[in-house]
Amino acid sequence: MDLLIFLEYQTARTDYIFHHIFHDILGLKIKYTTDKSFFINYKLPKIQYGFKSICNDQTFFFQSVDLLFENDIKKQEIVVSSFRDYKIFFMCESDNSVFPFDVFAASFYMVTRYEEYVALERDDLGRFLADSCLAVKHNFLDYPIVDKWIIHLKQILKENFPSIKFKDQKFEFINTIDVDSAYSYLDKGVFRTFISVCKDVLLFNFKNLIPA
Repeated sequence: MDLLIFLEYQTARTDYIFHHIFHDILGLKIKYTTDKSFFINYKLPKIQYGFKSICNDQTFFFQSVDLLFENDIKKQEIVVSSFRDYKIFFMCESDNSVFPFDVFAASFYMVTRYEEYVALERDDLGRFLADSCLAVKHNFLDYPIVDKWIIHLKQILKENFPSIKFKDQKFEFINTIDVDSAYSYLDKGVFRTFISVCKDVLLFNFKNLIPA
């Protein structure tokens, strides 16, 4: 069964995050409409995402901030608050909104690592500073914040649309090791190995001399 989503207008950002959440994670089929009359008269599961609710019935309204309707990349004003047992931001003002924050914009911000594109402070190699991370500043770096938001969203949809079938979630842990040069001296020959060792000694790269 499809979930109908009403958008005031559709963008690449709304396509990306709705597909990621509803299709990739929750396993739902979704379709969009910008036709108010069609949406209001639609009798199957539906939600609205926008700045203002278009109807007064029990339609699920998720109030939006500007982020998913923007085309440029710019620094966002982030005010972190708490809701239930997790952190939230991009707060909503409407009492009719299902969540007190824009869960879709917040998820987009986190999943795309938006903050890394606009950060001014960088290390000597031009990399994003870990201390600048929103999750570090507000102590949720080790907390699966987006997953928690989506689980809450799933619970609400399940309670109000019992006919919706979600896919089972299967998680897999894959451990990776970042090795810049796994075989620094392998098959280089005596002379090349000697030169490489001398170079590491002169440059104080003693860690390269330690056998793996």
